Formats: sequence, structure tokens, C-alpha cells
Amino acid sequence: MPIEPLHEVVFANSSELIAQCFELRVSVFVHEQEYPLEVEADEHDNEPTTVHFLLCLLPSKEPIGTIRFYPIPSHSDSDNITKGGSSPPAWKLGRLCVLKSYRKYGLGSALLAAGHAWLRGIAVERRALEREVGVEDSSRPLAEIFLASQIHAIGFYIRNGYEVYGEEFIVDGQPHRAMKLSLYSEGEQTLDQNH
Repeated sequence: MPIEPLHEVVFANSSELIAQCFELRVSVFVHEQEYPLEVEADEHDNEPTTVHFLLCLLPSKEPIGTIRFYPIPSHSDSDNITKGGSSPPAWKLGRLCVLKSYRKYGLGSALLAAGHAWLRGIAVERRALEREVGVEDSSRPLAEIFLASQIHAIGFYIRNGYEVYGEEFIVDGQPHRAMKLSLYSEGEQTLDQNH
């Protein structure tokens, strides 16, 4: 793999940064991959609980990639993960993209790592608020992450710890597979053994 360019992943916490995320998504999903523009923006983009990250080159701050996460209120798979305790929060990962000329560097993994780190942080805070800190169980996931992967991207997600489950399905005319990841406090990501 070629040496990756200097970059950073930033939390898109302003309307300007979120607009840059959306511009990247339109460039990749609409112009390059020919998904309809009307399906690119959805109800999750402007929800206060949705989080966006932006991958930028340094020192120019040129945006070259993005990813978003939003909470799933209840998910049957996450409900079955833990035994004898409350289920970990479930999150939907989506809209991960890197401009074509930068994909050879594996920078999508940097976006995933930033998202995973953020999710770990808020899950630890949540447990602290629920006064579970003293009974932390490292075998219990902090969060469950679910996604619908384009078929060609499955290998990328597997290399980053995700597991395929269920049958192939169509989203906006393209085949996809469901994938998931259990996120743990000590940084290890393990697959759900129930499926």
C-alpha cells in the first residue's frame, strides 16, 4: 500500500463541516456511483443525535472523506447480545466514502477508527452516568454497530472487524449485505458469536 498522505479526522460539529461531508457524499455516491441525488440526503442527516466525521488532508484541510453514525432506538440483534443486563446502545454506520484518488491509502479505516473511538467514549460516559463503572465487564460490549455494505466494500469492513450476517438485499438498485461489530472498552472488536 502506498504511503498515506498526512491527514486528520475531525468531528463535523458545524453546519459548514456537515455541508462538506454532504458534498463529498454527493461526489462519490451520486456523481461517481450514480445513486439518485434524492436518496442521498435523508431524515438522519439533520437529527441532533447523528454524528458526522470529516477526513481532511494536512496542512491544507482539504476534505477527502466522511462517515456518519446515528443511534438505533431498538434493534433485535443488539437485544440478544448481553445476558443478564441491559443491551448496549446500537448505532447505524453509513455514508462512509473517500474520494477515489485517495482510496489506495486505506484512509477509510481512519474514519472507522475515529468513529469507534468516539462511540467508546460516549458509551463509557453513559455507563458512568448509570453508575455501572464499578461493575465494568470487559466481556460486555459498549456498543453494537450495524451497517448495510455495498458488496464490493465487504472485504474492507471485514478487515476492520465487522461480520456479515443475513441475506443479500437491494438498496436503491444496488446489492448490499448487513454487517455488524461489537465494540468493547479495551479497544478490541469482536464478532457476535450468536449469529
